[in-house]
Amino acid sequence: RDDRDRQPDMERIGRRDAEIFRPEAAAGFLADEQAVIATGQPLIGKIEHHGGPSETMRWFSTTKVPMRDSDGRIVGTAGILLSPDDTGAWSQAMLELAGDPALQQRLIAAGTARSAEFTWDAAAHRTWRVLDAAARRGQAEMTDS
Repeated sequence: RDDRDRQPDMERIGRRDAEIFRPEAAAGFLADEQAVIATGQPLIGKIEHHGGPSETMRWFSTTKVPMRDSDGRIVGTAGILLSPDDTGAWSQAMLELAGDPALQQRLIAAGTARSAEFTWDAAAHRTWRVLDAAARRGQAEMTDS
């Protein structure tokens, strides 16, 4: 295994998926996060095949849950990405989180800061950019035909 795939999560806290993963994987992660935020339903154990931080194609298990503020409003997501067959990594991640109040607070702070980017206005702008790019590609393909 490439050491970059085992980079401690603490070094990834607050970083965007696009800073760690390939663009197509990061776009999929964002779509999953937006679905969790929109529905309030957690995503548990989704098995995915993509390049990790090392760009080596392999299988991952992803779990994302909604984060709520004191009023119960969804303000973002928290998640974990691990190899589905590495039970040691799962155990280690859970033990680290359960036993480290400082890590819990760092994760909460990073998640709260990141959640500020998930507004309906921002989602509408991202959706518009995707639709606009698709329309332009379609026009270009029609012109080339």
